Amino acid sequence: MHARNGAFITAWNPFSKDLGFEANEHWDRELKRFLSVRGFAFVEGEGRGRTGEWPPEPSILAFGISRTEASAIGRRYRQNAVVYVRRGRPAELVMLRWVR
Repeated sequence: MHARNGAFITAWNPFSKDLGFEANEHWDRELKRFLSVRGFAFVEGEGRGRTGEWPPEPSILAFGISRTEASAIGRRYRQNAVVYVRRGRPAELVMLRWVR
């Protein structure tokens, strides 16, 4: 994709509340549409936590997106965090909301 930066973002299970498959699918499609309309290239992936802690959930790796844009999109889809990446740097967990 020749991008220097990107972000892993999901629309599944806002604020870590299980919405169920149909609602999560709806928000996943909406996220993809939102990114496409704004011209971001992306690939689909899967986010995984520690084994047994939370089931894997679909996510997107959006290319050429700034940390600020990724954070705004994560907040739009009511996520606790996004993962921001820049070429040659470690991935960064960007907390969007403090959770207990």
